[in-house]
Amino acid sequence: MKRGWPRNQHLLLVAGLTSLLFVADVTTPLNINSLQLSYLVLVVALLSAVTYLCRALFAQHRAAYTGTVLVLAVLLSLVEFLFIYRGGWHTQSINYVNRESANTVIEFQMKDVGAFGYQKRTVEKLKLLPGISWMKETDPEKVDTLLWQPVNIDVNELGLIYP
Repeated sequence: MKRGWPRNQHLLLVAGLTSLLFVADVTTPLNINSLQLSYLVLVVALLSAVTYLCRALFAQHRAAYTGTVLVLAVLLSLVEFLFIYRGGWHTQSINYVNRESANTVIEFQMKDVGAFGYQKRTVEKLKLLPGISWMKETDPEKVDTLLWQPVNIDVNELGLIYP
C-alpha cells in the first residue's frame, strides 16, 4: 500500500485543484471562456477523484477500477457531445477597450437557447490567462468614455448572417 501512495497523492491533488477551479467557475465571476474547456476540467476532476477512490478501496482489483473509470469516461464524453458542444456564451462584438489595460474589454455576447431565440448580455471582461477571464455584467449605457476607448470590433462567434 505504501508503494502506490505518491501516485494516489498526485491524483488527490489533481482532483482537488480541478474541482476547486470548476467550483470557482460556477460560483464566482471567474469564467472559463470555453464551455468545452470547463467541461474538460469537470471531467478531469471526476475521473481523478473516482480513480483515487477506486485505487484506495480496490487496491488489489485493478481491472475493476479500470473498467469503472473507462465506463465513466465514455458516459461523460457522450454527455459532452450531446448537450454541451454548442452551448455557452459567444462574443458577437468587442465594443470598448480599457485605455489603461488592453486585457480589459467590454463585449456584447449572445447565447443560443434553441427555439427561444438568443439571450443577450454585455460584460466587462478581464483576461487573466488564455481561456480564463474575470467577467461581470455591465450596463452599456453607463460606460465612461474617459476610461474606455470605443473600438466596435465585429467578432460574430455564432456566425450569424446580418441583413
